Amino acid sequence: MRRMTRFTRKIGSRPYRRIILIASEGRVTEPVYFQAVQSMAENVDIRCVTSSGRSAPPYILKKIKKALNELTTFSCKDSAWVVADKDRWEKEQLDTLYEWAEKAPNYGVAVSNPAFECWLLMHFEEKSPDSLAKCTERLRRYIPNYDKKFSSALITMEAIRAAHQRGKGRDNPPCERYPEIPGRSTVYRLIEDIFGWNQPY
Repeated sequence: MRRMTRFTRKIGSRPYRRIILIASEGRVTEPVYFQAVQSMAENVDIRCVTSSGRSAPPYILKKIKKALNELTTFSCKDSAWVVADKDRWEKEQLDTLYEWAEKAPNYGVAVSNPAFECWLLMHFEEKSPDSLAKCTERLRRYIPNYDKKFSSALITMEAIRAAHQRGKGRDNPPCERYPEIPGRSTVYRLIEDIFGWNQPY
């Protein structure tokens, strides 16, 4: 996953690589995580944009819209996602993200309740703490001294598959928008998009 001043697709003889544009609320954790995912995803070009210190839904939307405008070759095979946390935002604020996603079939929103750390923890265990503090405390059992930063080498394909199964299993019945219950995350839907997983293992 590389930084680019403009989002352009290189033309050549290599196999087509789908662009997956991700605008995240976090400036550190999510880019590190999706860098790890990128290393295991074939024929996919993951590009992360962050909110530059402003993480409210309107700023995230502003970032992804700007990135989409700069992307000269965005087709129906590509996708754009917003990744956000539930903990700090009101329903009306989160609803603006879903209203944006409804404008195109290849737009999506992935929300973790209470925060992205909930999704990270699913890579390592079944438990589902109901607060960010508890998620962080348990994450430190697997990522010593965890404080937003971590080694991408800790995210393996086996761990991603485990998180996907746990995330999808907890989202039952599937929520129409964001998960209301703490300890749940719809990031598994973004993972399905990246890897093309739409069937049980």
